[in-house]
Amino acid sequence: MTHRSPIRPAAARLALVLAALAPASMIPADQPGAPTSAPPPPPEDRAKPPAKRTARIIELTGGIDTSKTVADLAKALAESHRAGDVGVVLRLELPLEWRADTLRDAALLIRQSPVPVHAHKPAAGSDRLSVGALLLGLACASFTSDVPVRLSDPYPREDRDTAPAKTDWSSIEKDLAELAVRAAADRGASEDLARHLVTPASRGWFVRRGAESSVVFSEDRPAGGADTRVAEIIAHAADTGAPPGRFDLEIPFEALAALRLVEPTGATAPLARLGVIPGNATNTRIIGGVGTLRSEVKSRLAARLDERLKAAGAELDRVPSKNDGSIAAGRYHAAARAASANLDEARGLLASIERLLEDYPEVLQTPPPGLTAVAGKPATYPARWRTYMQNRTTRVGTLDGKIKDYAGR
Repeated sequence: MTHRSPIRPAAARLALVLAALAPASMIPADQPGAPTSAPPPPPEDRAKPPAKRTARIIELTGGIDTSKTVADLAKALAESHRAGDVGVVLRLELPLEWRADTLRDAALLIRQSPVPVHAHKPAAGSDRLSVGALLLGLACASFTSDVPVRLSDPYPREDRDTAPAKTDWSSIEKDLAELAVRAAADRGASEDLARHLVTPASRGWFVRRGAESSVVFSEDRPAGGADTRVAEIIAHAADTGAPPGRFDLEIPFEALAALRLVEPTGATAPLARLGVIPGNATNTRIIGGVGTLRSEVKSRLAARLDERLKAAGAELDRVPSKNDGSIAAGRYHAAARAASANLDEARGLLASIERLLEDYPEVLQTPPPGLTAVAGKPATYPARWRTYMQNRTTRVGTLDGKIKDYAGR
């Protein structure tokens, strides 16, 4: 009987050892022991890049006293929310014109915004705060300033002529005062001063006793003592020379900062506080301010419009309208071309004024170019604006007809 030796040949043993030591990846896929490929990790388990932190910078220019300004602010805040921004920086151009009803609506938008809004006053521009700017900043999560700002605003304000007729001002002031008080409470600021700013008395005082960091606001002058610092923050009419019943609201930066209404920006810029780099911020510019808008019409658009209409007429007057046969047709054609260039620009300027008046109908409640507030009454301003626009439109039509006449000769 033949017995098989349990000892395998050396070559066979070596092959087994090498196979055991070889990486699994070296084993042919069709051989036993070949590795099976592991399934990829599910998407939720894969490492994700960190989300980009974004923010929106809203530059508020001119004021917060038109319905379009409020609508534009609502649109910008909604876009910021949809974009997933971590915050909004509201840059204020001072002093900031305002009206109680539009300010109330804007403050409510900011308070209800799901994206936190932080007011900021950059170094450039005026250092004078209006009450509207201060209350708008108070409605925000914070209000920082690169420079020591001061509040300076006359009272009572003459801002109601541009508002819709039959506006319930007492209700609006009540709403605005409640918003201001709630915002002050959230900020740890003076609720009494917030209420006072909406419907101020003739005087107010802020008091710091000794080395205390807290400041007390009072509508009555405190008795005080040797260690009490008292400063008047509301200037009375008798002190400013204003007519009876009128006075200026004045609050220095020291009081604004001590009362937690405004804080210095410090070394950390608003975007950096949000953890956002400048390249990840979207900029939006919102325009308001009835006075600013009227100046835009009067000083730039209207003045340029009249210049171009006058220039177009002057080009046509270079040749007589009646030709006795001695004037070459080319001279009429040249005059028509020169006048047409001026008239085209005039049409564009007239269209710009029309668009501005459509977007900001509040401007119609102010004197049109060529008329001052002394010479007119607010109730007559809309009709005077219509006359102003119609006269320019008629002039454009007259010049256009003459240009076509000259060009066809």
